[in-house]
Amino acid sequence: MYSACHDELSERLASLFLGEWGLKAAFAALAAHEMAPYGTSTQLGLAALLREQHLDCDNYAALTGHFVHILLPDHPNTFAVIGLDGGKLGNHAQVILKTGQHGHILADPTVGIIAATSYNKLLSGKPVPSEKVQAFYAHNDPQILKFGKVVYDTITSGRIRPSNMLYYFSDLQEYLRFSYAVGSAWTDPPDVEAIVRAFPTPGVRALERDLTATLHKDKS
Repeated sequence: MYSACHDELSERLASLFLGEWGLKAAFAALAAHEMAPYGTSTQLGLAALLREQHLDCDNYAALTGHFVHILLPDHPNTFAVIGLDGGKLGNHAQVILKTGQHGHILADPTVGIIAATSYNKLLSGKPVPSEKVQAFYAHNDPQILKFGKVVYDTITSGRIRPSNMLYYFSDLQEYLRFSYAVGSAWTDPPDVEAIVRAFPTPGVRALERDLTATLHKDKS
């Protein structure tokens, strides 16, 4: 499938100046985006994800990681996943992909966006020029299309801050182990205290606020 899409992808991402490493990394994220429309899922393993009818942001991120390992077996340090909370994006997962010895891109497989930026630049609030951001949205969901525009605007205006950071994992298996562990606290209702303890990061305050508000709303 990558070979069939290579020329079109290379043309669409020409302004990002990606070689084969970078193009395969970008393709991994876009293939994950194409697999299913947005919706509820709790799956993280490759076989289960491929069977899902819907995916949400952490599922898309995990599937990107699986595809990266398939497409780039000789570059095991390509994939990293970041979780954000607060700010314009709310609770959301994105992916940082290495594209060479020194290059990186941001991929948002939930909305099909690829941007030429790194983790440090993203968190420092450095805007990404619009010509360095490409959108490949593939589904017919007005709400997610609207959210994609928010993601695009957030990236190009540099609105992500360190205070939004919820988690960062540079290894897919570490991310999966953490997700399975913290998932046990996402009961109905969620164990807010246990969830907050799992995230020693500034972004957890926005998560705690939202979970607590949801609990209070459910009780009213």
